[in-house]
Amino acid sequence: QVPSKASSPSSREATIGFMERTAQQWHQRHRVPSLLCLLLLAGAALAYLRTARLLATLTKSGGPPQLILPEPSRANFTRADATRAAAQNASAGAGLPTAALATAVLVETRCHPAFSLVLHSAVRNLGPDVPIVVVHSPHNAIFVRGVIAAIPELVDARQRIALQETRESEWGQPCPARRGNGCGIYSKDFWYSRMFTSLKFWEAFTTPYVLTLQSDTLMCRPFPTKKLVEQGASFTGGVSGMKAGFKRYTPVANPRNGVVLDQGEHLNGGVSFRSVQWVKNCIRKHQRREGWIEDELYRECRENDINGTIYETEVGAYTFSSDNGKTMCFEDPTSRSRMCPLCVHKPWIHGRKKKEAYAELQLGCPGLKMLQNLNGQGLQRGETCMAHDAKGGRPTTFKCQCGIPTRTSTPGFSKTTNGTKGVPPTETNAPGSSKTTNGTEGAPNGG
Repeated sequence: QVPSKASSPSSREATIGFMERTAQQWHQRHRVPSLLCLLLLAGAALAYLRTARLLATLTKSGGPPQLILPEPSRANFTRADATRAAAQNASAGAGLPTAALATAVLVETRCHPAFSLVLHSAVRNLGPDVPIVVVHSPHNAIFVRGVIAAIPELVDARQRIALQETRESEWGQPCPARRGNGCGIYSKDFWYSRMFTSLKFWEAFTTPYVLTLQSDTLMCRPFPTKKLVEQGASFTGGVSGMKAGFKRYTPVANPRNGVVLDQGEHLNGGVSFRSVQWVKNCIRKHQRREGWIEDELYRECRENDINGTIYETEVGAYTFSSDNGKTMCFEDPTSRSRMCPLCVHKPWIHGRKKKEAYAELQLGCPGLKMLQNLNGQGLQRGETCMAHDAKGGRPTTFKCQCGIPTRTSTPGFSKTTNGTKGVPPTETNAPGSSKTTNGTEGAPNGG
């Protein structure tokens, strides 16, 4: 039993008296030195009192404390909550001697059919030393928790997955207007770009590197976190933005600015590995009142040689990711063997035009075919949803409450709790509320 007032003087005195009596009994029965007994019991009593205080706190607050990402409008913002807790939990659970080197962040505010596949793939390929932060919205909170509960490996990895709730409107416009139907996801006012170009967002991370993921990305094999950190590139992403389409790999002498990027090309942020300090330096130097499209800001910083920039190499960019299918598998210049990228970001957009090359990429990235199929579906809606694992097994049905309106709505930046029912769809489903021209759901940043 736990005393109702564990920290009161009477409780402490009663506990100490109990310790002394018990020590005397042990000494008489087992002839164990009383001092040793007293020391052992003191440790047990201390743990007992700490447990009592914790339970009393939880009873008073109604549950365990929730962690949240920074709210842009909050004046008294304090940094580094979610990733620090996730990293500590991951380290404690795996018995790691050092803090995590990187945090993976998956932002998904919709009931996206591929979310479960992407999260499960990340858990399997990142290993226990990389905490994962899932940033979700109020209207897909039940969906996100349902996905985790539906896949056993996600249940086992739950202590290293931090769930952080936010609202799109707290960062920018959920669905900026554009000509025609759909949302202006390439607008500098789009909430995703505003979030990823916000200094306060990046200040929430305590690990030196961050891996960004989306629901149209996939990890193809175990991720060499330590190796990439040791290489120290400031920003690594798939080569993208080529007007000519597919760009075949050609070994080049590595120039001062790293991978050769022609006019209009950039390293895409859809799936990327970033130095947090470099990103913050970039934002401090180049942020502007009217904002940026995310990829444009980091291209600007890369091209203008921010102090401390370590440029990614040609082979490094091709090995890291295939972005929109602009690059795919290639011949490694050292081993002369075929090399497929670690990750992909909707490579079917241009990759499917190169049938043989795309077939090779599919073989090198298990789950890519499923990722493409799921991104071709609409958002999940209704009381039940489907969770797809990275093993390709039969999908699991779970309760999700997606797109079901309710009477109540909590304004602003709020926390979620386990068992919440009827979370209101307070934001639009942009950018996934309408089909894009290629028949797939829009990615969170449209990149």
